Order: sequence, then C-alpha cells, then structure tokens
Amino acid sequence: MSYPLALPSWDGEELAALQSVIDSGRFTMGERVRELEQRFATVVGSRFAVMVNSGSSANLLMAAALRYRTVGPAQPGDEIIVPAVGWATTYYPFAQLGFRLVLVDVDPATYNLDPAALAAAIGPRTRAVCVVHALGNPCAIDEIETVIERANGAGGRIDLLEDTCEALGASFAGKQCGSHGVMGTYSFFFSHHISTMEGGMVVTDDADLAETLTCLRAHGWTRDLPPGSMLARGLSDDPFERQFRFLLPGYNVRPLELAAAVGLVQVEKLPRFIEQRRENAATARRLLAPLAGTFDLQRETAESSWFGFGITITGVDRRVVTRALLARGIEHRPIITGNFARQPVLRHLDHRISGPLTGADHVDRCGLFVGNREHDLSAELSLLAATLERLTEERLAA
Repeated sequence: MSYPLALPSWDGEELAALQSVIDSGRFTMGERVRELEQRFATVVGSRFAVMVNSGSSANLLMAAALRYRTVGPAQPGDEIIVPAVGWATTYYPFAQLGFRLVLVDVDPATYNLDPAALAAAIGPRTRAVCVVHALGNPCAIDEIETVIERANGAGGRIDLLEDTCEALGASFAGKQCGSHGVMGTYSFFFSHHISTMEGGMVVTDDADLAETLTCLRAHGWTRDLPPGSMLARGLSDDPFERQFRFLLPGYNVRPLELAAAVGLVQVEKLPRFIEQRRENAATARRLLAPLAGTFDLQRETAESSWFGFGITITGVDRRVVTRALLARGIEHRPIITGNFARQPVLRHLDHRISGPLTGADHVDRCGLFVGNREHDLSAELSLLAATLERLTEERLAA
C-alpha cells in the first residue's frame, strides 16, 4: 500500500510502558488509569475524565449518564438530536437506552451539523443535541449554542453533548472540542489522534455526571465513588458493606492498565502529533487547490485536528475514482458512514427524520476520505493529487 489509511504511532516509549505494567503484575484498572484521567482532563480543559475501554463505550456511558444522572435525568421517549453523518455508535446507545433519535442534515462542505436544520428539529421532547466533530473538524459551536440557548430560554431543558472521537486536539474559539458541552467523548483506537489500540474517555465539568459515569463504568456499584458521593448518600460507610452495593444498571467497560500506560506516553506526544497533522493538511490544501470544483477538500471550521482528508467529488463517477485510488495503492473509505438514515439498521432504532437530508445525501453519494497521521505525508499527498489530476484531465478530454 503506497498510502495507507493509518500506521502505528508507537515507538520504544510505548513498548517500555507496556513492559512496566507486565512487570508490575497489575493489569486491570488501577493507578495508571487514574493518572491518565487526571492528565487528560488537564489537557482538554475539563474538571473530570473517566476512562473506558473504547470510544464506543464512551458514547454508551455518556448516553447512560444522561439517563441516570442524579439531577434532572432524561426519560425514555425523550428526543436526542444527532447529525445524519456520524459513526454507528453515535446513535446506538441513545436508542438502546430508550431515547428517540432525531436525524438532521449536515453542511455538505464541513460534514457537520447544520445549525439551521437543528433549530427546525427542536420539539417539546428534545432533551439533548449530540454533535459530531466530523473527521476532526469542529462544529459551529457558537451557532449551535445560540440555538440551544434560545430553546432553553423558551422552556427547554436541552443539553449539548459532543462526540469528539475523531477530533481530539481540535478547538473552537480557543477551547478544546469535547469541553464545550456537558459531556464529551474521545476514542483512542489505532487510527486516532492518540492510540492505546482500544480505549476511550468521557469528560465533564459536572460532579454529578462524573460520579454517574464512574458508577456506570463498573457494574453500577459504589466501590469507585469518591468520599461524600451524592449517589451513595444514605448508604453505610462500612468498607466491607460498600464493596458490593449496586446503585445503577451499569456495565463493565473498564480499561486496562496497559492501555492507560500507553496513553500516558501518547498524550505527551499529542501537541507534536496535532502539529504534524495540520502541516499535512496545509500540504493537502496546496496540492488539491487546482482541482477545486471537481475534488473539494473538507472545509475547515476553526482549528481542525484533521483526522483524515475528506473529499467530495463533482462530475466524475466515484466508482472511477475509487478504482483509480486502489490501483495506485491509496487506501480510502466512505466519509464516516455516509448518510446514516440510509443504513438498513435504522429500522431497528426509534427515530424520526427532521427535514430533507440534502447535505448528508451529497456526502453519502459523492464523498470519500484518505488518511492522515503523525508523519510527513508530502509524498503520499503528491501521489493522491497526481492521481486525481489525471482523472480531471481525462474528464475534460472526454
């Protein structure tokens, strides 16, 4: 493969961190997890961080915490507004917890939630808006917050949630994505901005939500709750009795010490990783600029962390493009899941569709993305540009 979607970002430091865990003999969640949670919260500018075993589990806990929080919990049947372009586990947890999904359109140039479509979708049962910062590109947080504030001023109880699994290191108005809403989620999968291979995090500034997340992460029990916990009020303080008191219908999505040890190394490299991704984006802009109108790069909003390079195609059959990329060894994928409203699984999820999904359909029909990573991609991006340029010339000659 000449231009793979992703490559490992580990070196000897990560291997040494793994060995230190092996030597310790403690593999399940422990001190390294707690240390990474504290460090990660500082990095993204949140009060609390709760580590889990994947970004999908982070979304599950975020949805469950909305349902089981002590103060103002959401109820089954409440509506959660989501963009029509997102990953599968952006949607599943809300439906699995009894909420109704409301799918709304995206801006076809940014792939992110359209604030005007959001405003039109809000109804009397709207309880939260979960944005997705698609491919590392920040949503229009200011416009979205304005829509939510207006609705809440008219009697709404709408929370902003952020699926930041593709956007660690992105920022809007000088503030890290994931820290704008009441909760934000991150993924540490192989191809993401930092990698523990499997792992994820939920952040929040709300102490009640932090306790709820912590309880839900491990069986819904009291064991990991802090002294003076709101959730555990009225229970015995006897350590023996408190070990196996169950408060919430939780899960077992605990992370391993191995993942946390690698995460501690990776998070220190994050500034350099993001800087290189942005340098690669500048190269992609320069090389693809002459092809605009046929091959359009995702339009950046604020400070993207450039998970990958999304491209929408005009005037060329996408099947011709994908065959050409494959022939040149350029790995590529659809833009996330395309328009999720077109996925067969939606028939199993309680949902409604608000308004036309024109932008999402455009992304679905005409989009693809290629990878970005923590190394200089000048050669790979030059190969991509040359391949697309040849297709443009063939189109004009036809």
